[in-house]
Amino acid sequence: MPTSGKMLYATIHSHAAISHSSYFINATSKELGLLDDPKFMPKKGAYIPLDIKGDLGFDSIEEIAEWLLKHLESHPEKVLCRAHMSGRMIDRIL
Repeated sequence: MPTSGKMLYATIHSHAAISHSSYFINATSKELGLLDDPKFMPKKGAYIPLDIKGDLGFDSIEEIAEWLLKHLESHPEKVLCRAHMSGRMIDRIL
């Protein structure tokens, strides 16, 4: 997997029903604090997702985002952008 490069273009393709927002972050695992806590290391294989409550101890995706961004407070340039998905509720469907 490449460990360096230059982003020339970025686009987000997501389905609004499952996506609220996304971040483009230019930081290493260490800069994000992921190497400081063993709970972030895969238990069986990198392809097996971790449960945010059971494995990681977070209550929500938003709490994970806050935790990651807190590690970058001294380097705000590392957060390239945040994309919000827009949508309207119609008959309780987004």
